Amino acid sequence: MITRILLSAALLAASARAQQDWHEGLCKSSVDASLSFPVAGVLSKVLVKEGDIVKSGQALMELESDTEALEVERQSLAVDASRKDYERTKNAFARGGSITQEELDQKEAVWRIALVEKQQAEAQLKRRRLLASADGIVQDLFDLDRGEAVAPNTPAVRVVNTTFCHFTIYVDGNEKTGYAAGREVEIIVNSDDGEKTVSGTIDFTAPALDAGSGLQEIRAVFTNPDGKIKGGAKGKMKLKAKS
Repeated sequence: MITRILLSAALLAASARAQQDWHEGLCKSSVDASLSFPVAGVLSKVLVKEGDIVKSGQALMELESDTEALEVERQSLAVDASRKDYERTKNAFARGGSITQEELDQKEAVWRIALVEKQQAEAQLKRRRLLASADGIVQDLFDLDRGEAVAPNTPAVRVVNTTFCHFTIYVDGNEKTGYAAGREVEIIVNSDDGEKTVSGTIDFTAPALDAGSGLQEIRAVFTNPDGKIKGGAKGKMKLKAKS
């Protein structure tokens, strides 16, 4: 009888220890970016729709930019004119004409200043195009459409990529968990098909504890090629036994 009681107690203790090995946490998409224009303007083009797959650098929206495009053209003409003037002056100087070094330097300066002003105009035009910062899927256009005024630094397009996900937990900083960068972990998380078990690798352990709670952030990365695990999904994680 005593043996059975002791055995039951040992099993319960082992079960409790096993439960303690698990740490609850949340999934986060590797990319979840709310993109915005750095300048104000009126939308002239919406080049994507929600659910579209986009590539890094792809144009998503454009603001009206006729004035900026004309300024780029004007500066291009100024660059061309100043370059030709500089080259004529340079050739005359080389032939021994009545051109001083100071005059040649001034012509060159005018040309180079025109180049800089053209680059500035091109940069202003570029700021009126919203580009994808990474590969992903358009999740939200924030109900924006052509002809609407857009304020600077206001979310216009949300791009999400769940091909790779992070699973983040917070553990007691005084707890000996064994979590270290490179260690393999087992993660059980809710998905479209119910609970799903995946393997991951620790890629970040916070070097400092949170001052208020004394918790340490631990993050693992895992692949999610079918996209069935969503950002924000709850789950739990523990270390895999070393082989």
